[in-house]
Amino acid sequence: MPIAWAALALKPIKAMAGEWPQALFNAPTSQAALGLLQAGTALPGPRILLDVAEIVEDGDRVVVRVMSTLPSTDQITLLADTELKPVLAQFNISPDLEPDITTHIRLSGTGTLRAVVRAGGKIYSVTKEVKVAEMPWTSSTPRSKRKKADPS
Repeated sequence: MPIAWAALALKPIKAMAGEWPQALFNAPTSQAALGLLQAGTALPGPRILLDVAEIVEDGDRVVVRVMSTLPSTDQITLLADTELKPVLAQFNISPDLEPDITTHIRLSGTGTLRAVVRAGGKIYSVTKEVKVAEMPWTSSTPRSKRKKADPS
């Protein structure tokens, strides 16, 4: 009998977590990801705030805020066209929560950041160009210890 109770206790957790969208997170391009999100013909999102600096010093830790005032917003997905795996994050929004998320992402270079929002069964999208002044793979090395180009 204890096993049956354990199975019942775990069922709501699995239902809340949902299925991992593996195909989405393994999409090879932004266009492929947008197709999986059914966002190929996404509506413009004037009621979506995509707040990220236009120029970031370091792509290792970029702060991004996405807020939607669209009614029935239930999902927010972040994509970057410069990444090998363009889907950076996906947030499922509970109906009793305000659709306002802040997160940190890593960008490997200058490019377009996109927020795709699902609200009321429709897909909306906003984009913003983000310039990365320093590439993330060099930022962990202190400037004083970085190799300089060989003049010869």
